[in-house]
Amino acid sequence: MNVYFCIFFLQLQTVMFTATMPSAVERLARTYLRRPAVVYIGSAGKPVERTEQIVYMVGENEKRNKLMEILRRGIEPPIIIFVNQKKGADVLAKGLEKFGVSFSFH
Repeated sequence: MNVYFCIFFLQLQTVMFTATMPSAVERLARTYLRRPAVVYIGSAGKPVERTEQIVYMVGENEKRNKLMEILRRGIEPPIIIFVNQKKGADVLAKGLEKFGVSFSFH
């Protein structure tokens, strides 16, 4: 009777998804990953042609009022709002609920 042993070496795969890749993170990935592959969709650092980017420079105390002013104007969805911390997102969510705006967080 012959007994055969099969040993399978499992190769783990690391996958990173990001909209932005800071150069420090890219260097770190290239240091630790074997044969890393990078896939770009669109041009790095440029918005998609169908996307309009608008930046408003406002003081810390003016942010909420400016956001509500923009939402009252009736900008077409989808709208992306960036916040620094989860706490800021929670505060924003409460304000948007009071204003009657439907939203989702990702």
